[in-house]
Amino acid sequence: SRRVGAPADEVLRFLGDLENHARLAPGSVELLSLERSPGLGARALVRLRGPLGMQCTATTELVPSSAANSIAGRARVGNGTLVSIAWRVYPRGRRSIVTLSATLDATRPLDALLLRLGGRRWLATRFAVALDHLSDEFAAEPDGIQSRLRRTSGVGRVGKRRPELAAGSDVEL
Repeated sequence: SRRVGAPADEVLRFLGDLENHARLAPGSVELLSLERSPGLGARALVRLRGPLGMQCTATTELVPSSAANSIAGRARVGNGTLVSIAWRVYPRGRRSIVTLSATLDATRPLDALLLRLGGRRWLATRFAVALDHLSDEFAAEPDGIQSRLRRTSGVGRVGKRRPELAAGSDVEL
């Protein structure tokens, strides 16, 4: 979880564009193609880069979420690994607390082994970096959210890492 210096609706609007997700993971995710459809239905083909030069290709998509404060997605790697991803955005005045989580729904044996051999720790680090970049996207800028949504390249400013918050913790900003 991370504090983000923007209202929840702005954060949800940013996360509702699948193209923005690759910007949150520089060096780990490369957007190869993007299909947009009406509503929240977007699908992307991405190249994922891991430690020790490991790479794989995944199909990612945004899916409808039953919670108004959530952006949900799925990633499919190969024929056997399926991951559900949820971004939950909790309003705190003019700021938000954003929690990113993933659930392994199905896995190929090799992927399960890699997760046990350090992949979970590596993914947790990448999630923290993504949350840092999300926070940086909303760092105080005079041009506001509209210019951030129009930017097509760059990741934003990388600043000091924000302290992590426990999921579900009650934090006053």
